[in-house]
Amino acid sequence: MNIRIIELVAILGAFFGFFGSIMAFIIAYDEYTRHFRDKSKPFWMALEMAVLAFLVFVAISIIVGFVLTRTLASQ
Repeated sequence: MNIRIIELVAILGAFFGFFGSIMAFIIAYDEYTRHFRDKSKPFWMALEMAVLAFLVFVAISIIVGFVLTRTLASQ
């Protein structure tokens, strides 16, 4: 049961992380294009932000999954 909760929360984190990373890319790219004339550098910098946002969402969801399993197991 505990592993199922962690898997479920990780899948939810990946789902919302995907959409969060798309939004992070769009926002970062829009802001970076205002500061650079070359269009390739803002693209790669925004992609870096998108990957980082995805990893943060997934990491936080896994941590929440572990906390939930410990909380539910102690009851």
